[in-house]
Amino acid sequence: MANMAFTEIERAFTAAAMAPAVPDFESLLVGVPRGAWVAISRDETRLLAFSAEMLEVLRVAHANGEADPIIFRVPENTSALAM
Repeated sequence: MANMAFTEIERAFTAAAMAPAVPDFESLLVGVPRGAWVAISRDETRLLAFSAEMLEVLRVAHANGEADPIIFRVPENTSALAM
């Protein structure tokens, strides 16, 4: 029974080690207000747009030739990012 528990722990650590790195967009988000929707290029190098409206950032991203941008909303409260 103890070996089974250890195997589950090993699996959890292995899965965590294999998880992709979380991108750090901090340098791209300078000046973007909290609560704004953001569009970032798929290669994660350019801030394409930010707005209070998600559809607006998607429209601007598409207008700039980015067919599949990364879209997310900047948290209102930065403590939401703390673990």
